[in-house]
Amino acid sequence: PVTVQKETEVMEKSTQREASVKVEKEKPIRTIQTTIANQEINRVAKTEVQKAVKDKNLKEKKQDYIEMLQDSIRSSTRLAAVLGLQKQGSLNEDATQALEKIAVSDESSNVRMAAIETLLDGMTPEARQQKIQDFFVAQNDPTLQVELMQMIGQRDELEMKNSTKDKLNAIVEDPFTLKFVKEQAYAVLLQQ
Repeated sequence: PVTVQKETEVMEKSTQREASVKVEKEKPIRTIQTTIANQEINRVAKTEVQKAVKDKNLKEKKQDYIEMLQDSIRSSTRLAAVLGLQKQGSLNEDATQALEKIAVSDESSNVRMAAIETLLDGMTPEARQQKIQDFFVAQNDPTLQVELMQMIGQRDELEMKNSTKDKLNAIVEDPFTLKFVKEQAYAVLLQQ
């Protein structure tokens, strides 16, 4: 706590100097600084310090979530980490890579689906469809296959990759495929 307080005080002092220069450029101050100018400087400095601390905390939280994804034995912890990253908003490169790995290889289908949904948030419709197809090709879990096939089928003008068509045909032709998975694969193929 002491080091954090010292860091904050140092950040605040340097930010006050920067804010002072910023305010003086915007509103020229004569030889005597007024109380109002000092208040403005303090307000700007405080706002910038709060923003810097918040940004630092967000980065640390993202890193914590990534570590939880990689180190946890419990699927509930990994799911909480995925949902935490989803709540954070924009993903950095490390978070995206960790989530893509989890989306394909996690032992829990709930964690995989949450990771997929988190990765798809904020993508353009075209990029989203391509990513869905990539995940579909990589999945062997019947429940997730059906979910992803439903997502694939939601687009009217779907440009389907050859690997997706091959996977759908393999599902349809496999005698051991569950009936509900096979029916969904037929439905998606018929849309083409």
